[in-house]
Amino acid sequence: MMRLSQMSSSGMVAATEQSAGARARRWCMAASFASAFVNMASANDGGQPERDPVSSATSAVIQEYCTNIRDAAAEARIAHQMKQLGEMERHVEDRIAKLEAERSEFEEWLQRREQLLVQAEAKLVSVYAGMRPDAAAMQLAVLDSEMAASILSSLRPRIASAILNEMEPQRAADLVLAISGPVETAEAASE
Repeated sequence: MMRLSQMSSSGMVAATEQSAGARARRWCMAASFASAFVNMASANDGGQPERDPVSSATSAVIQEYCTNIRDAAAEARIAHQMKQLGEMERHVEDRIAKLEAERSEFEEWLQRREQLLVQAEAKLVSVYAGMRPDAAAMQLAVLDSEMAASILSSLRPRIASAILNEMEPQRAADLVLAISGPVETAEAASE
């Protein structure tokens, strides 16, 4: 049950409708329990419940009242639920808009990062191109194969061959294979 301090001013009408319906339901249930309790008490006293004309009339009035307000209470409940659904829908739409804004911001950041990486790679290639082949070979020998192959493939062929010439033969062969990609052998092609 909502407290009045938790509701906004726009929610007061719906809360009033809901509380009126809730009060009516509680009143009907209380009246029904009271009537049943009176019948049980009289059954315990004498064995047979007495039919008191006043309690029968009260039960009839209670039953008629409950029947009369049932539709109004259901309509109030439906109106309250529709309002809650509308608020939830607005909340979901706001959240989607925020997520879309964050996604576009992330995409912009990713584009800037990609541009920086391209620029950094170009600068890195120019640095390796300006180095002595033996110094560049020592540096590329400790880099991971993908990065070293990327740098070597971006260099002019004459500079790349001079650097490869200064490397250990196995490392140079690994980098050449990484640059050229998978090569199909005669045995693999025949299978």
